[in-house]
Amino acid sequence: MNKQTNRKFADRLKNTVGILLPIGIAVYIMYPLLSGDYLYPFAEYELWKSFIINFIDSLKKADLAQWNEYVGSGHPGLYFGHYPISQNTLFYMLFGLNDFTFYFTKLLGLVILLSSFIYACRYLKFNYMIALIGALIYFSVNFVIRVFVAETIGNLLFVYPLLMIFIIKIIDENKKKDILIFSLGYIFWLSGGHIIYVYMHLIMFSLFYLVTIFVFYRSGTFKLVNLKKIIPLYFVLFIVPLLAVLYQYYFIYDVVSASNRLKEGLIVSPFEAIVWKQFMISLLSSSYFWVLLFLSMIYAGLRLLNIKYYFITAKDFKIPLWSLLFVIPFLYGALYHVANTADKNLGDSVIANGGFESNANGWTAYKSATGIVAGGQSGNALQVTTSGDATGYAYMAVPTEIGESYKFVVYFKRGTAANGQIKMGPEIDNPNLYYSGIIADADWKQYSGSFQASTTTTYITLVNLTSVKDQTSFFDGVAVYKINPSPFADYIPIINSRVFLISLALYFLINGLMLYKRGAALDVSFLSLFNFIFIFIVYTSLLSYYFYSPDNIIGDVNGYDYDLFRELSATSQVIFTLSVLFSIRDYKKNKIVKTVILSSIALYVLRSHITIPMLRFTGIVWYATRDGSIFSFFFAVLFMFGFRNMLYNLSYLLKHKGSLVVRCIQYGLLIFVLALLAHDSYDKFYKGTSHRFIYPNRKEAANIPMEKGVLEGREAIISLNDKLLALNKDIKHFYRIFTPENHYLYLAGNLQRHKIHEAVIYESSISRELQDFYYYTILGKGTSVSGELKDVMPYFLFTKHVHTGLGLKYKEIQYRDFFIFSAAKDIDYLRNQNIEFLWDMMQVKYLIIGPEFSKALEGFTSRDHYKLLGNYPKLDMNLYEITKDKSYSKLAVLPLEDQQDYHDAIGQLNSKDINILKGLYSKLVFLEQGNPDFSLLKSQGSGDKRYYEVASKKKAVLIDFESWNRNWGLKINDKDEKLLKAFQMFKGIKIEPGVNKIDMTYNLKYFKELFLLGMIVTLIYAVLLGRCYYKEEKR
Repeated sequence: MNKQTNRKFADRLKNTVGILLPIGIAVYIMYPLLSGDYLYPFAEYELWKSFIINFIDSLKKADLAQWNEYVGSGHPGLYFGHYPISQNTLFYMLFGLNDFTFYFTKLLGLVILLSSFIYACRYLKFNYMIALIGALIYFSVNFVIRVFVAETIGNLLFVYPLLMIFIIKIIDENKKKDILIFSLGYIFWLSGGHIIYVYMHLIMFSLFYLVTIFVFYRSGTFKLVNLKKIIPLYFVLFIVPLLAVLYQYYFIYDVVSASNRLKEGLIVSPFEAIVWKQFMISLLSSSYFWVLLFLSMIYAGLRLLNIKYYFITAKDFKIPLWSLLFVIPFLYGALYHVANTADKNLGDSVIANGGFESNANGWTAYKSATGIVAGGQSGNALQVTTSGDATGYAYMAVPTEIGESYKFVVYFKRGTAANGQIKMGPEIDNPNLYYSGIIADADWKQYSGSFQASTTTTYITLVNLTSVKDQTSFFDGVAVYKINPSPFADYIPIINSRVFLISLALYFLINGLMLYKRGAALDVSFLSLFNFIFIFIVYTSLLSYYFYSPDNIIGDVNGYDYDLFRELSATSQVIFTLSVLFSIRDYKKNKIVKTVILSSIALYVLRSHITIPMLRFTGIVWYATRDGSIFSFFFAVLFMFGFRNMLYNLSYLLKHKGSLVVRCIQYGLLIFVLALLAHDSYDKFYKGTSHRFIYPNRKEAANIPMEKGVLEGREAIISLNDKLLALNKDIKHFYRIFTPENHYLYLAGNLQRHKIHEAVIYESSISRELQDFYYYTILGKGTSVSGELKDVMPYFLFTKHVHTGLGLKYKEIQYRDFFIFSAAKDIDYLRNQNIEFLWDMMQVKYLIIGPEFSKALEGFTSRDHYKLLGNYPKLDMNLYEITKDKSYSKLAVLPLEDQQDYHDAIGQLNSKDINILKGLYSKLVFLEQGNPDFSLLKSQGSGDKRYYEVASKKKAVLIDFESWNRNWGLKINDKDEKLLKAFQMFKGIKIEPGVNKIDMTYNLKYFKELFLLGMIVTLIYAVLLGRCYYKEEKR
């Protein structure tokens, strides 16, 4: 009885610790946020929070909000590609939304992540501790830890590992209960999800399903009897549960399809040769492709030999273990040497006259004179002399091939001018490909670099940086070489990595000790030895691609995957790499490991190559900076298998010490790795620098300029918002604020929770009408399609192989579809002052603008109409009030003559000619100011509904200065009418003499019905799963 009681107590204690440990780790990581020591100051969070408060108010009134009147002069009711209904929405309804409740939901999410990962790993037969460590690997190794705090991605990260593991379990065991658990988890996963993240992971679900089927069924995959199970099972798993959340993604699709994301010229026919050429360029630029192609050819040859000469390839031969001490370092050294000579594989210079031995032919002077002088770095040199009072330069057009890499060399020495510059770019005087900065060397100095050509002509510009006439600068030895691609270029970073070298040494050392314990020689065949080398190189390639390549994703997030991995401690990096290598042992015999490896390869091909045809043929973008949770899961699984193998090796090597000692060492190692990863997760979450979101909330804890800048910026935000709220109290008429720029801490719509209207919007699905009206009519940009891919791309950041294939660097891609104004691209277009007309129509009273915009405003001829109310240098923003005498009203009418046709009037109201629009605007009668011919008898409206009664003595067009949208329904005097556009983006309504009762409702067709369907489907799944558990308990 005593033993039984002790056993029960031990089991109870074990279960309690098992429950409390994930909660304890989650609390440890989240406590600084919950206590207020740290904060999430990202402007998108503040914007979402302001929006969701209004959204929840609507839900409390049993209204499923579809329209947000407070941003973008009216915009559908979603933010950042997600419709905000999930379990968190219910939590906020019950407990309110503030920073604490928001962080608490993230704590719950982290507990769900850790617990569901442990639960799913029961099928993989990992013990509790290894599963918990694996969960922390998934959480910390890439971007999961960075973005799980973002509400807009929903539950994407929390149960993704569980769903992936259950796909394998269902294919392997085909149990009804598992299908129901998967389906409910799938619905939870999809709820409140971000469309961009969701569709990528859905694509990967399908690929993973197909790979799993292939691995588990092998040759029988395509047999009719199996296809009859495989195809229906796919629909049961991935299609049927979608009905529960279809209303959310139907709403998102409707908004995105009406936005300006997909531009003319992006999508082309599958028969367009250029796309397949781009795809092949991306493939041929990859070292992984060449190395694996080479190994595959050798493998195929060995298999053929194995058929004909089985006794040669299959016969075992002995390799003395001592020889490995020499062979392995030799092979590594040889590979190191070959890989690191990749950049020396150069062709001839493509510049004909870079030595200037006899003349300066081929070089064109701009505001300067060129000549040849003695005393160059080698022989003569080029002298550039200013010919006026402006900076002059010499340039040459260099023939280049799109997608090819080039190395260049230029020698510089200053003359009488103090400074010079060297620029490489697709245009004259353009630094997009290379910029030396301001240089001022008194003696000859070499400047060199490499670039990838994005055009068939690249310009090298040699600048004499002075505006003083007759000043000189000297240049010599100008050369541009085409870099002949090396099959090892992508492997250079991992071969040079100290972490990988240590991991590799430990891997072979431990395996060598294991072999030594078992015997003095290794019995292998040619085929088995090659199989190991092949798989080892595949593993090394995957590690290199996902974790060791600093230039794989370059842009505003330099070395994204690489930097996120390096934020772990060096010890964790070594343990991770070593454990992944140790999973090689399971590849041949374990279907799960094989499935994960093949899926990792499929993901690489998708994100680095298939992305190109997918983008050009369908418009679907694969966001390589947002798929980290996919390969984090794959490598977490490999880590767990490898780590378990390491523990086995350890017990084998120490078995002579006794089982108790071995067990103590094993548990000690488990506890050490768990504590290390928990600590690394904490450090990475709060102190990581790559794409950082979390900052100290106390000045004494702010140690770097960015941290101090965030706190000072938040203080400025409080001051700015207090100012705006104080101003709002004294204003009785309708008005909007204009906040057009992208800022880390402050965005358009920040005050929507206070029912303050914003003219523009920060959102990835800005309406096509608003963007086109702003770009083409207001700014006056050309409406013709340039024909260049860079101008129509829906995103700017891809893997380097995709950029090589497309022939575009990220800086060249003109992408900014989530905010209206870019100082770099729009500032010159403000000079026409048409922006003032936009402010008039949008009923703008206050401007919140940056320094460049402010400078342009100060140069307006109507400068006296703008009063500076506040300067906020910590935000880099200024607050202006528009003081000119003008009408502020949401409603106006354009009177028409009796004989004037409505169709003609509407045509003029949507003219592309801004002068016509200005003329019509000057004729408007604003209803709220009173007029003998037009009276506003009633005006009601909030949320999705508008109701106006207008008494008119003549025919007219009523203009509602709120955004037009195809889902606005219109009734006039209880009769269905078509809602028209006015001024290209606002609502126009025909009114006749008499009383016009105007009733408008924003309603996406079938949306509410799909919401009800979703609730019913979810309930049915829950009941079926409950019934399953009930039957199990009964049995």
